[in-house]
Amino acid sequence: MIRRTVALVGGLAFGAGIATAPVAVAEPYYKNCSEARAAGAAPIYEGEPGYRPALDRDRDGVACE
Repeated sequence: MIRRTVALVGGLAFGAGIATAPVAVAEPYYKNCSEARAAGAAPIYEGEPGYRPALDRDRDGVACE
């Protein structure tokens, strides 16, 4: 019983530093196209970070063109 406890505690101590939680990365948000241009992000194509329909006036998949 003592050997099992020691092995269990040792295993927990070894594995404690290995597991990491995933880090969420925020997508850029541009209030308007002036902000996107100032950040050097324009034009923004559909599917790219920062694209949203509100920035795409003609709905062609390219925002802030």
